[in-house]
Amino acid sequence: MVDHFSGVLGDMWDAGVLSALFEYSLSKGFLDHMNGLNNVYSRVNENPPILLKIFLIADSNNLELDILEDVFRFSRKHHRYFKSVKNILNRGLQYIEENIYSLIYEDTRTTLDCVYYISARDGVEYTDLLKDIRSYIYIDLIMPVTGKDVMDLFGIKPGTGVGDLLKEAERFWCESKFTASREKIIDSLKDSIK
Repeated sequence: MVDHFSGVLGDMWDAGVLSALFEYSLSKGFLDHMNGLNNVYSRVNENPPILLKIFLIADSNNLELDILEDVFRFSRKHHRYFKSVKNILNRGLQYIEENIYSLIYEDTRTTLDCVYYISARDGVEYTDLLKDIRSYIYIDLIMPVTGKDVMDLFGIKPGTGVGDLLKEAERFWCESKFTASREKIIDSLKDSIK
């Protein structure tokens, strides 16, 4: 797939528009990172999301995302995406690998974007990790145990106790790679209460 965004950024760089737009000096190195990001995504016939490209501009130039907010006027949804990407990237690849199924459950697309970003930055394709994440991209993951289940089964009233048990259920379900049945999750909750 052709990505015109990088070409436009290159032209804007050459014309001095980017520096004027951001009122900060930008390093041209971010264009190399942008091309790396495009290459990683092109292997799966996709273009990187525009929000990830904007994050790359900030990250490559040590800019705070607040500066970009003034330029692009982000929505709350965009803020959540940036916050999530920044949080995951700050924790690194090892964190992603250790928490992969929890991250997939929270937000598969953002997790995938982060691994693509790290791949482009490091110049390494994390093929198995990317394949694992991509296998969940179009699946609605719905945990088979609900708060109502927890309240009914354990006689707990709404509150933090229900939330704590749901977090435990989610952890167990994620560790099972989303294969644990409702019954197995409930059994694991009963064991954790003992």
